[in-house]
Amino acid sequence: MTEDADPRNPLLPALERLAAVEAAGSVDGVLRAAVEAACVATASRRGLAGLSDGEAVTAVEWYDAERGWIGTPLRWEIGEGGPGRVCES
Repeated sequence: MTEDADPRNPLLPALERLAAVEAAGSVDGVLRAAVEAACVATASRRGLAGLSDGEAVTAVEWYDAERGWIGTPLRWEIGEGGPGRVCES
């Protein structure tokens, strides 16, 4: 189903993406599916999810709604930048 398949219920595309979270077979798959679902649900054009080891947050790619997944290694120390502050809190 496409995102504009049912204009009466704009949540359907987000729910479909959330089903992909359940079906994901790896941590990376879960993170990708969750980011895509969050972007659809909030109408965000970009998103990312990272993992924290207690000292830093790292991500290996980020999502662009028009271009898909873009591989770029990213790292934030805990307390620095948006992702680092979120993990600190």
